[in-house]
This record gives sequence, structure tokens and C-alpha cells, in this order.
Amino acid sequence: MPRFERLVGQAIAVGDLERAVESFERIGLPSPGDPIEADGTVAVRMALNDGGYIELISVADADAPGGAALAGFLATGEGLYRTDLTVGDLAGLHAEHSADGVGAWRLGPLVEDPAGVRSTLVFAEPAAVGGARFDLVDAGSSVVVERRTWCDRIYTHAVAVAAIVPAVEAFTSAGQPLWDRSDRADWGLDTAVFRQLSGSNIEFVSPQDASRSTASAIASFIDRRGGGHYMTVIAVADVDAVHATLDDQGVATLGPPTAAPPESPWGPVRQMWVHPKLTHGAFIEFLTPPAEPPEGASS
Repeated sequence: MPRFERLVGQAIAVGDLERAVESFERIGLPSPGDPIEADGTVAVRMALNDGGYIELISVADADAPGGAALAGFLATGEGLYRTDLTVGDLAGLHAEHSADGVGAWRLGPLVEDPAGVRSTLVFAEPAAVGGARFDLVDAGSSVVVERRTWCDRIYTHAVAVAAIVPAVEAFTSAGQPLWDRSDRADWGLDTAVFRQLSGSNIEFVSPQDASRSTASAIASFIDRRGGGHYMTVIAVADVDAVHATLDDQGVATLGPPTAAPPESPWGPVRQMWVHPKLTHGAFIEFLTPPAEPPEGASS
């Protein structure tokens, strides 16, 4: 059984927090709550319909450890910074493995969340996954949903890696079963998907054929940042209606919705992308998921 239950939150590092909030409000996210200050950073969380969140985080004090780490990341540009995954018994996991870790995972101390959304967390930064940062948080973690939006939940988060086998080994060592392993020839990618109990997904992508535009873009990202957090996919009820609304409002996208290729493990879904210049370097996709998870995913 997967240790990771739900992909609950995604943090995006930004230089100007106020301007970033305005940008994300334009793509349909609701106004955030009060700023959260901790360890040299300041952040706001914008609630999705399921109580998950997009967190925009900026540097408040570059001399503090957290602020210094964030400043170092921002030195290479804004973008996706951290992924939050829930586990059923965080304290038990920490007590069992904090000394030796879990496979490739290095578990840090339990830390109280200043906003009270995540009661505790564990830092996990396996080098095998391109330096991507995952925080493990309590299963009950969520934010208060004060206004519903078309952004239902985080469906998938993609992580770019130069080599996919170490990434697969890192996640399986933490008790996650592999849900789908496939080549996507149309995109020139080698991929591996780990599905959480909630139906959310972590997907590792590795470029194999640079003549394909998708693989070329991911290879350039790995060359620039060394890999790591690449794209967050947000589930919406009607991606065509979302695109029409954004288009009417003059919001830049990468084109109208398209059907996923037949080799996609998500099944017959429709998807579109917001222009990353609007989302401060974060690659954001909107997708209408199938009514039921597709059967027959290979492992």
C-alpha cells in the first residue's frame, strides 16, 4: 500500500509575492489568506476546491537558512519549488526512520507549520530525483476553502530527471508501488508514474529523443536547473470552458485544449497549458480527468 496518500500542495518560488498573487488570480485561483512567515520566507496559500493549495513563496530574510535556500533557487529563476505529499502516520514514519532514512529519503526533524495547515512535516530531498524537494505532511492537511473555483485539485506533478531508474528506485524504496512505466514515443520521453491513494500522481519524465519538441524542452530544463520540479497539472471539470474564459479575459495560454496522445496513462483526457511567463516560470497544465481512473496501467 502506498505510503503517500495525496498530492496536496505545490509551492512556487517567486520574486515579487504581490505580483505573483495577481497572476495566479488571473488563471482562476482564489485570493489567498494571510501571509505566512517562517525561516526567512514569506508565503501565501491559494486554496483548491479539495482543500489542497498552490503556495507562492518568496524570500523575506536571505540570512536565515530557509530564506538562503530559496534565494539560491531563485538565482536560477522563478518556478516550481516544492511538492507536499500526505502520509497517514507522519509521526510514526518519522519515529521509525528518522535515524536511517527510508531508502534514498533523508528524513529531517518534525516541524510545526506556522499557519496550522500542516501540523508537522518531514523534509525529503533525494538527489536521485534531480534535487526535487518533497515535504511529507499529515494526512489531514488542508486549507479552508472560502470560495470555489474551477481549480478542483492537483492531479499530477511531473519531475524531470536525467536518469529515470534512480528516481523509480527512490520512490519504491519509500513503499510506493510503480503504477505505470512506459515510453512515450510521440514526446520522446521515458516515464514512470506513482499514483497515490487519492488518485493524484507523481510522474518522472526523462528525455530520450531530443528531436521531439517535448523531450527537447525537458532536456533544456535539465541542462539549466539540473532537473527537478517541472510541471503541475490541475484538474478542472471542463477544460474547454476554462480555456474559453481565459481567452475572453486575454490570459496567455499555449493554445486551445488538445486530446492527450493514445499512449498517455491518463486515458482520453483533454488538456491545455498556461503560458509560463504568466505563472512566474511554473509550467501549469489544466486537465479534465476521466470519470474513473483508466484500467490496465502497466508496472
